[in-house]
Amino acid sequence: TKIKAHWDEQAAKGADNPLATTNDKLLRELEIKSILSHIPDAPLRIADVGCGTGYSTMEFARQRPARFVGIDYSENMIGEADKLLAGVDDAVRGRVEFHVGDVLSLQSLNLELFDIVTTDRCLINLTSAEDQKQAIAQIHGIIKPGGAYIMCEGSRQGFAKVNELCALSGLPLLTNYWHNIYLDEDILLPYVAGLFDVVAIENFASTYYVASRIYNAVSAPDQAKPDYFSPINRTAVNLPPIGDYSPLRTYYLRKR
Repeated sequence: TKIKAHWDEQAAKGADNPLATTNDKLLRELEIKSILSHIPDAPLRIADVGCGTGYSTMEFARQRPARFVGIDYSENMIGEADKLLAGVDDAVRGRVEFHVGDVLSLQSLNLELFDIVTTDRCLINLTSAEDQKQAIAQIHGIIKPGGAYIMCEGSRQGFAKVNELCALSGLPLLTNYWHNIYLDEDILLPYVAGLFDVVAIENFASTYYVASRIYNAVSAPDQAKPDYFSPINRTAVNLPPIGDYSPLRTYYLRKR
């Protein structure tokens, strides 16, 4: 597909480059921090679905004693992830493995069930709400009873709130990447609630989004492209989240 071809091409940026899957490294750090806040310091079995080049997977493994399985449908991404894995310490390398696999058919991989599954901007790369539901069902099927799904994904509702601020600030409205379909919470949350207990929904990037997408743009109106490493952004990434102004949310779900 066109989307898969895009990610195959992005893999060429390199395994240790956080910009292979996003232009905003600081936001990537916030995503990793948010996901890690829900991973216990325990020797669990965890799948990182849509792992890309394994950048986040390896950071999880450095900070938690769990065993990690990274899964991505791009063979090129997994090739880069294996290169990254080959260069890390034995203590980490022995707890991480990578597989080619599609989020729409995870159960066909016949892997041992997981205590936790994570996704980070994976479901938003699917082409419809129905595919997103299928992916959630597949993820549910590879989690142990009582296990958790940490879903860090973009929502349409959150994106609309950011654009409300853009309009109030006299800024052009933000547009979505062509390959992203943000989750419609009105459709997907009722579906999720049929499979999982929704323990928490955290808008972890709200302060950062207001600073980086609003204040940053207002302070440099003639700038053709956003400066993701501006002083405003580098300050905002360390501030606590306030408000509800970010498309990205972490949904902490518990399998019944």
